[in-house]
Amino acid sequence: MGFLVASLITLAVLGSVMWVMPSVREKSLIAMRNKALSLGLKVRLLDEKLSKALFPWLDNYRGYTLYEKLLPSGKKPNSFKARVVRVSADPDVHEIDAIDPLRQLMISHDLFENLPSTVEALVISASGIALLWRECQLDSDSLVEVEQINACLLLCIDASDLWLSKL
Repeated sequence: MGFLVASLITLAVLGSVMWVMPSVREKSLIAMRNKALSLGLKVRLLDEKLSKALFPWLDNYRGYTLYEKLLPSGKKPNSFKARVVRVSADPDVHEIDAIDPLRQLMISHDLFENLPSTVEALVISASGIALLWRECQLDSDSLVEVEQINACLLLCIDASDLWLSKL
């Protein structure tokens, strides 16, 4: 009887410890977000309120994350309203989003050239410039994709003289 009680207690303790340990997916997310933080990016999870305000086309906002780079003080837009530029090639995109002059300008200067295919939008706000990214592919290429996002944000900041006049 004592052996049975000891076994049950041991299983209960091991079960609770195993339940608290991060899964492989969580470990990949932690590594990816730590890489982003080390590159100077701000990582922000998307919530329902922000999703409805900026990204009304998203059906499920839960898989998306904003990776943001702060703008230098001399390169801030005059408007405090956030500007969203669709990056993804969605066949159901609204025609106004498809012919957006700011989007066309950024595409013509190859600012979106090396982005992962899961990047949905670019957000320009008074605080910084961010990319909306669906973190669905968690593998060894994820760290490379974080570096691609950082490089794109740096290119956008360097080319801010082009798009600041369009805001």
